Amino acid sequence: MKKFSCLIIAAAFFLGLGGSSPAQAAELKIGVVNMSSVVNDSAAGLDALNDLKNMAEKENATLKRKQENLRAAEKELDQLQKSSVAKPQAVAEKESEVFKMRRELEIYQEDTRRALQTAQNRSLGALLNDIKKIIADYAKQNGYTLVLRQEDGPPPFEGAIMYADGSVELTATVIRIFNQQYQASKGGGANKQ
Repeated sequence: MKKFSCLIIAAAFFLGLGGSSPAQAAELKIGVVNMSSVVNDSAAGLDALNDLKNMAEKENATLKRKQENLRAAEKELDQLQKSSVAKPQAVAEKESEVFKMRRELEIYQEDTRRALQTAQNRSLGALLNDIKKIIADYAKQNGYTLVLRQEDGPPPFEGAIMYADGSVELTATVIRIFNQQYQASKGGGANKQ
């Protein structure tokens, strides 16, 4: 609710209800950028998402191997338990081994989930910082008073901007600048992400 009231105050200010004159309102230059599109459609964003995908696939392959080993051990345990000649000591050892493998698998799954989440947060955080800097520099150089974030998504998750005229849309420009900077940084030997 607090966020909504701030939006109403901001809208009132921009519509001239905040005491500004029509001349001041005419000087206002606003742009909008869809940050999700910049991340998903820029070369740096695509590389970062691809790196995350590769990391997830590698970890998934390891997880699958661990699950197969556990299933094999559980099958051996089941056969030992059904065997009339199996020694109780051998069954107990196999039960202990299976329990340990299950626990290690659970720990591995949780650690992997955390590692992937951390990598994603770090990678996307760095991308967003780079994008914000590009937007700020572009806005200053081109006389923008305000650049707003516009997001796509299913209700109620879309951004606060319901409509923006195409003339204020800066997403493609930001992607172009970001791609140029990213390619320059890759060509210079430093892989910036």
